[in-house]
Amino acid sequence: MDGWIYLLTAVGLTPGGSSTVHIYTQTVHSTTQLNTQNNRNNTQNNTIKYTEQQKKYTEQHKQYTEQHNTQNNTNSTQNNTNSTQNNTNDTQNNTKGTQNNTNNTNNIQNNTNNTENNTNSTQNNTNNIQNNINNTQNNTDSTQNNTNITQNNTNSTQNNTNNTQNNTNNTQNNAIVVNSCYRQQCVLKIYI
Repeated sequence: MDGWIYLLTAVGLTPGGSSTVHIYTQTVHSTTQLNTQNNRNNTQNNTIKYTEQQKKYTEQHKQYTEQHNTQNNTNSTQNNTNSTQNNTNDTQNNTKGTQNNTNNTNNIQNNTNNTENNTNSTQNNTNNIQNNINNTQNNTDSTQNNTNITQNNTNSTQNNTNNTQNNTNNTQNNAIVVNSCYRQQCVLKIYI
């Protein structure tokens, strides 16, 4: 308060006007207190406003963070789902690849078997051709045998005919011998 008095004296107040100085000083001091209070109130208001704004900002940031975290969690969940689906697809593709490899192995085995079957078929055809040749030769031999048998039969028939003729001749000769023997008084004559 002394500081205020010295200040007011410095601006030219006369001695004896202490009550005026006192009133003025009191007024200035009250005004100063009012201003100080106003400044305090403004500071408090500004602090409250700042605090409210900070609180609002913090709340908004919290909501943003929560929303962002929720979105991140949703994205992470979706990514995990996609990864799981990709792993499932990879497993299915690997299974199909294994099945295809098995099918290819089976196809190779089938081709090998078909080649073996074709080789066997070719060998069978060759054997059949040889059998046909042998059959043809056998048929030729059979025909020749039949011809020979026919010739033999013809020869046998001819031999039988000759034998019959010889028997007839022998019978006649025997009769002649007997008759000659009878007529010539048992003189044996043999005609050759």
